[in-house]
Amino acid sequence: MTINTTKWPRAFALVDMMSFFASVEQNDFPELTGRPVAVVNGETGTTIITSSYQARALGITTGSKLKQALSVCPDLVVRPARSERYVEISTSIMAALEDITPDLEIFSVDECFLELTHVLSLYDSIEALAEHIRTVVYQASGGLACSIGISEGKLTAKFCAKLHKGQTTIIAPNEIKNIIGQAPVSEICGIGRQIARYLNDQGIYLCKDLEKRPMSILSKRFGNIGRRLYLTCLGHDPEPLAKPQEPKSMGHGKVMPPGSKDRSLVIATFRQLCEKLASRLRRHEYLAEVIVISMKIDSGWIGKKFSTAQATADSSTFWQWTKELIDSWHTEGVYKLQITATQLRPQTMEQLSLFAESNTKQAKVDGIKDQINNKFGSGSLIPANALNSQNNFSVISPAWRPTGFRKSV
Repeated sequence: MTINTTKWPRAFALVDMMSFFASVEQNDFPELTGRPVAVVNGETGTTIITSSYQARALGITTGSKLKQALSVCPDLVVRPARSERYVEISTSIMAALEDITPDLEIFSVDECFLELTHVLSLYDSIEALAEHIRTVVYQASGGLACSIGISEGKLTAKFCAKLHKGQTTIIAPNEIKNIIGQAPVSEICGIGRQIARYLNDQGIYLCKDLEKRPMSILSKRFGNIGRRLYLTCLGHDPEPLAKPQEPKSMGHGKVMPPGSKDRSLVIATFRQLCEKLASRLRRHEYLAEVIVISMKIDSGWIGKKFSTAQATADSSTFWQWTKELIDSWHTEGVYKLQITATQLRPQTMEQLSLFAESNTKQAKVDGIKDQINNKFGSGSLIPANALNSQNNFSVISPAWRPTGFRKSV
């Protein structure tokens, strides 16, 4: 007996790891099992980026300030994030899931969509397929738990995964409309505060309230995203798996200790961001024509945009431009630093030749730095003025992927 594909004309799953970073810490260090654990970004991190379920039960969640969390729970175990370890385990999980179906879309470091439509005939039941997914994730992660949601589309599967955390929730295509209809519109991924407030102002609070309204109530204001969200609220997400695309930009940022006025820390962190971005561009054989350097201060974002006469991936050039922004900073409190490369072009053989001719010495230096860092680990060789950059910080981007140009921490 195989799955009734008439009942399941299309099927998607969302795999969502449970409190991923904190669970990795507890799994790698068994003495932390059952204890409230908070993960912060680096040794000097002041904001919690994730917490264990024992900590969440006390109200300590993502975004909580560490000082306040410790006042609530003095026994809270604080762990600096180990980004490379989390990426290692995530990569193992994603590779294992790809053995179940090649039709997958990595949503974040701890979430993945799988289209199951084409593998349904290989299993006796949808429940058996879900249990196989759970076993594969458990083995590939070294014993971590996950939530699994299965329904007819990506966002409907994500809705299912949130219903019973840590369990498997399966809602067939012919049943999802009635169940999702009872949920507040804010429970749908993609409907944030702004859209929810707009719908509430129209008298729409539950997903089923949209059934008597035209699609234009969302599509006119929010375009294609509005159309998709409207249909999802009625039990059907038509969106296919996203296909890999060429990068339009690459960037690195760092959240600073709130209101930081330490000039040496700003300089060191910015210098490291320049090195990380330039190295990443070279690794994936891209050059940038435009560089945007910015910092968030007490009064908001300030920044500078630089256009290159010749596309480059030269960290020293990035640093010279960055210094111009630092010179215009008058020690207001800093909250975040960011450097982004846009208008990217592939590093063709012709462009490589032009680059080498214009800056042969720097190209050789960059090549040697890349070789050393590739052999001994990222950040093994960095400029002296980057040494105060909070222990060679590593940040996992929300857009991280285990392969390609988004494979970066």
